[in-house]
Amino acid sequence: VCLEPVTIISILSSSPFSRTNKPEMEQLSFLLSTQGLTTEPIGEVFEQLYAHHYAKESISRLAHTAHQEVLDWLERPLDPYYPIIYIDCIFVPLRRGATVSREAIYTHFLGHYQNI
Repeated sequence: VCLEPVTIISILSSSPFSRTNKPEMEQLSFLLSTQGLTTEPIGEVFEQLYAHHYAKESISRLAHTAHQEVLDWLERPLDPYYPIIYIDCIFVPLRRGATVSREAIYTHFLGHYQNI
């Protein structure tokens, strides 16, 4: 299972809302619960979006289904190597002629991580 990053905007941008679109409802329920909303406020959001009242148990079940997909993704087999790009900078005072200004000196590191 491959999960893509999900935002509230990406879910809400699909219009019109359909009560039969269970994957959308699962994603939205899980996303809202990860943002700290409990089942009651999530139910209020669903009531406004889908014009239908959902019981707390239904909301909880939807969030649990999406949570299981996340757990499956976390337990997937990992690639043996991962590329790494590290970029950072430090601001140092540099004298150029008669003036001194703070300028960024960049560092970078390219490598790979071996999954053991």
